[in-house]
This record gives sequence, C-alpha cells and structure tokens, in this order.
Amino acid sequence: MEDIKINHFVTREHPWCGAVDRRDAWTGQYFKDKEPVVTIFICGKAAKQYHNTVISKESFDMLSEKYTDEMEFLEAIKNHKMPSLKFSDEELARKEAFTKAAYDMGYIRTTYKAGILKCYKPRTTCVLSFNIQTENIQYDDKRKKGLFDGMFDKQVVTNAYNGYHKLLEDGKHDDYNAVNAMNRCISTAIAETEEIMGR
Repeated sequence: MEDIKINHFVTREHPWCGAVDRRDAWTGQYFKDKEPVVTIFICGKAAKQYHNTVISKESFDMLSEKYTDEMEFLEAIKNHKMPSLKFSDEELARKEAFTKAAYDMGYIRTTYKAGILKCYKPRTTCVLSFNIQTENIQYDDKRKKGLFDGMFDKQVVTNAYNGYHKLLEDGKHDDYNAVNAMNRCISTAIAETEEIMGR
C-alpha cells in the first residue's frame, strides 16, 4: 500500500504475517494471521524520543480520531502501558489440548508465560512452543543442522499440529511428509544434474 508521509512519522498499513508472534502495542493482544495492522516509523528528530511500533488498524483509527496532533498521538503511545493478556475459555482449552498432544510425543515438561506454552523433551534440547492465541507452533533444538534437517524440523511441527487438532476434533490435518519431501528434492537434483551433464 502507499505510504502516508507525516511530519514526525510514516505509517504503513499491511496484513500481519501469522508466522511471527507479536503483541499489539496498544491492546496487548497477539496479532492474528492477516489481521490489518499499522507499522509506525518515526522520522527525523522525533526518533530521539519515540520508537517504531506496530498496532492494530482498529487501534490506530481510534487513536487518530482522538489525537489529531501528531505529537499528542506519539505521546499517547509512548506513555501507554501495555495491558496484560486476556485469554478466553477457548484459548485456555487450546493450552490443555496442546499440552496433551506434546506429551504424547514425549515432551513431558512444560513452562507457560504470557500465552506461550513451551514443551521440553527430557535429555534433549528439543522444544515445542505454542501460542494459545495465534495457535502458532514452533520447534527448536540446539543440534548442528544438516542439509535436510529443516524438513525434519517441519515434520515435528506437523506431528504436533495433527495431534493437537485430532484432540480438538476440528477436522484439520496436514499431510506433509518429510521423507517424501526429501525424496522429491533428491529426484529433482538427480534429474537436473543429468540434464546438465548431458545424460
């Protein structure tokens, strides 16, 4: 979308990328995938006092209507204390379901903070993270990564996703298979190599 130039800041409206977890600087809630948001870029001397930030389009429209002066607008955001997260019964039920799905995969130790559930597999560095608002699932470990490890990391996330949604009985399922993906990559590489070599 077209940037709007103002004296002290530039705003850009765009849909939020659901692969990244971030909280609305005004409401404190996590952005949903494709939720309309506004990134505020501070310009010039104002950058010494204020910071770039991201708020929901709804919050931006409300603040723009309330504070017509640019500096008052920035001051309102700067002085605003981000509210604590609030979770619905449905979101808390997601936490319980993912805890069970991760446990079934061997991730038996958990920690929970600010809507993020982390599940740990004993005697390994493997960690599954789950955001109960956005339902984002991430996997991490401290192993040195090899050529195809990204595919197998994705398989762990897929297994957790499928186990979680099976418990919710919502019909969602991901058919991703790391072995099949790896075999397709190898077959493609062999075919392209043979073409280059003229075989």
